[in-house]
Amino acid sequence: MSQNSKSLLCLLQRCVAVRKLPTCITTRRSSSVLSAGSGFTSQPTWTSTSRAVCPLQLAVRTSQYRFCTKAGQPLEDEYPPLAPYQPEPEPEKKEVYFMEVRGLPWSCSVQDLLQFFSECRILDGEKGIHLTVDRNGRPSGEAFIQVEHEDDVRKALEKHRQYLGPRYVE
Repeated sequence: MSQNSKSLLCLLQRCVAVRKLPTCITTRRSSSVLSAGSGFTSQPTWTSTSRAVCPLQLAVRTSQYRFCTKAGQPLEDEYPPLAPYQPEPEPEKKEVYFMEVRGLPWSCSVQDLLQFFSECRILDGEKGIHLTVDRNGRPSGEAFIQVEHEDDVRKALEKHRQYLGPRYVE
């Protein structure tokens, strides 16, 4: 006898044994426990027969789920087809170029820097220039400038040691 036949035979024997055994769960009345209404509550008690039946019933229930087959249309026909998968395009990685400019006169304004670096494409115009201040809120003589491309950085480096007002820019 093959292994599949043996397991099927064992399962059938369990089913027959479960059907033959009576399910004897007795109830007893407890006079000490009152329910919400008037009267007594019933509490189930387990006999030796019902304890033996429970594992067999559990085995039958689980085996029924395993051997269950359903005739009919496949479930795939009930659902509409999925749309073809299209991965989201990766966002463009935008390179950011910042320059630190030092040696500015304290009276230097954003407009002065726009004129001095007129050959460079400063990102967002005046918004791309950030003048720094000290603790007291006075200009520190430094600025950070954001430009659009690496070529703009090279053009700005050509301005190294050129004068802006009375001071030279580094």
